[in-house]
Amino acid sequence: NNPSQQNKSAWTPVARIGLPLIYLLALIAPALVFFGQRGGFGFLSGVKDPQVLGLLLFPLVGLYAFTLIWAQVILGSSMPIWRRVYPWIETFHRTQGIFVLLFAGLHPTLLLLAYGQAYFNYDFVLPEQQIFIYIGQIQLLLIILTVATALLRKTRLVKKWWRYVHWANYLVFALVWIHSWELGSDVKPTWLRFVWIFFALTVVLSLLGRILRGVRQRKLAITPLAGAGTGEPIKTTFTRVATLSDLGQNKAHCLNVGGQAIVLYRINDRVFATTNTCTHAGGPLCEGSLKSTTVTCPWHGSQFDVTSGKVVAGPATRAVKTYPVRIVDGRVEIAL
Repeated sequence: NNPSQQNKSAWTPVARIGLPLIYLLALIAPALVFFGQRGGFGFLSGVKDPQVLGLLLFPLVGLYAFTLIWAQVILGSSMPIWRRVYPWIETFHRTQGIFVLLFAGLHPTLLLLAYGQAYFNYDFVLPEQQIFIYIGQIQLLLIILTVATALLRKTRLVKKWWRYVHWANYLVFALVWIHSWELGSDVKPTWLRFVWIFFALTVVLSLLGRILRGVRQRKLAITPLAGAGTGEPIKTTFTRVATLSDLGQNKAHCLNVGGQAIVLYRINDRVFATTNTCTHAGGPLCEGSLKSTTVTCPWHGSQFDVTSGKVVAGPATRAVKTYPVRIVDGRVEIAL
């Protein structure tokens, strides 16, 4: 059994109920506070002037812009985990990114509609609060940049560096959190402040988890064989894992060897082995396509030379770990 399948079965019962519930509660909270503070929907009755309507609704749009940004960061930072439970989650993630941009852009647009040219004078806030308006404008530009690079991530121009730009989402979250905390009329004075604190803590934890997973993947990719670099003979113990006839020509095959997820690649009558984990975001290489000696990760398109583990094309920047393979009387053996 593949360890990722075991993890998936362990996560599924909790995740399929708990994660959607948390997401739903996060979406309900801003509207509950916003309309509760104003006595329900009645304050909108009879309002026909677009300027007045914009002034009344722009805080709600801002609350949802931030809530969606939180969800976007949480999903993006732990995508390898969410994919085990929801195979469609990456499509949802990209679609949600478009709504983030729409809400983030609509928020100042409603203010501009309400105040007209006076909006640019920032007279609607105290002088000492104007810095938080600037912060909001900076984060909007960053959102446009990150969404654009995500949508264009497979183009030749953006392919190699889009993931570096995507790290700016953490800066976006921090800026929007500060902006809404200091200017939001429905945040600090209400119980919504506890939701905002929860959002901040979960993003910090997810970022730490992402960093730790990256460190672990880096260690797995560079861990040498026993004895390497010590002047002593390299100790290798080969384990039979398949027969040559078991492996289809020019295909990748998933295996679990000694508790490790491994991929075997048969290229003509030669067999190569790498770890199954893409060094970019943990994608399963055994589910990717194999062309000549290059395997393509099915998640973000990173490519690796299976004979050496080296990166052929990004967004990955680190090689995948390879393993010695030998064929003895038609038996395929691998050394971990």
